[in-house]
Amino acid sequence: MAKIIVSFATRPGKGSEGGVGWAFVSQAALWAVNNAEDLYVVIDQRDHDVVLKALAGLGNVGTNVKVVPVSVPRMLLKTFGDSRNRATYLGWSVGARACVANLVDSGTVDVVHQVTFASTSLPHVLPSGDKSVRTIWGPVMVPSAPVHSQGKRPRPIEVVGVWGLRKLGKFHARNVDLVIATNEFTRNWLMPRECDLEPNIVIDVDQFPRIAVENDLLTMSGLLINRKRPWIALEALLDPRLANYRLNIVGDGPLRPVLEGFAKRSGLVPRVNFLGVVDREEALRLVAASRVLLHPAAREGASWAVGEAAALGVPAVAVQGSGADSTIRLSQNGGFVVRSDQRNLVNAFAEAILTVLSRPRPLPSTRWSAARFPALFDKWWLQDDRKVEDD
Repeated sequence: MAKIIVSFATRPGKGSEGGVGWAFVSQAALWAVNNAEDLYVVIDQRDHDVVLKALAGLGNVGTNVKVVPVSVPRMLLKTFGDSRNRATYLGWSVGARACVANLVDSGTVDVVHQVTFASTSLPHVLPSGDKSVRTIWGPVMVPSAPVHSQGKRPRPIEVVGVWGLRKLGKFHARNVDLVIATNEFTRNWLMPRECDLEPNIVIDVDQFPRIAVENDLLTMSGLLINRKRPWIALEALLDPRLANYRLNIVGDGPLRPVLEGFAKRSGLVPRVNFLGVVDREEALRLVAASRVLLHPAAREGASWAVGEAAALGVPAVAVQGSGADSTIRLSQNGGFVVRSDQRNLVNAFAEAILTVLSRPRPLPSTRWSAARFPALFDKWWLQDDRKVEDD
């Protein structure tokens, strides 16, 4: 029987959604060859040529792997260009849903698995009502917390909006046989339906060179926006017990002028370095040189920054329920999860940093290696076959 893997964002050599899509597609192609299975790969037309070239670079993936491109409507391309955003996904999903339905109607497909986009707030393209086909969605996430700006509480509209997105996630997942959650919050929210926990992070330790560690260096990496709550890291640095530590801030965003102003007023300028946007190789080098990664975000799907740090042997500090907490727990290499119900979250974050600093630097984590995929595909895709054998 044939499998279908659906990936809107599929970009070899990239991070985030595109990197996740390519990791799943490439590993699925190798799995299909090793298991003598047919595989249809439904992707965005814009990624067709680069995906074909990258698949060819894997070696003999066989004629049983067939790439099926679906176009984004021309009007959306004129508006958004090459962007892979929610609008272009929604336009693409109409054609992708029809494409998947046609493949399923052939009668040779027993599994359809959609891997990107990783949000339950967007509708999937999986077939429903056909019991002969196992449908799998994910890794995906639902928002875990409303967002607010520094010194303020979340606005009621944000609280209601997050609640609505969570309900929408349950609605979209209602007919899916298996949902793969990027974090524990998503899994718990969508249960009791069948759920598995597997963050959408793919990082191999051997990609990274070994860098000399600067024991007085902390790093925060990501967009400087309210959802990431970068001010918590800056305020934590004011703890007298952290007076001898420096902080590199990798990334940019609308909060940067505000944060720079706070650093100036608070006397942190000599110890805080705003580095702006750097390429991925440089970002990894900066994290690798650090003693701890600070990740105070309010919510994530699954944090690539935390996973990359773990693969580099750098422990992270994150907040309970953010999504990044699941990545820390699964990495199992010395990170710390701050309870979200602390009266003073900044103080609790500073205490967590000190706790991590008191421990030996951990070994690099291999948890996020692509080598885990064959066992995962066996688990997710061959479940019905195992049931038949057991019977």
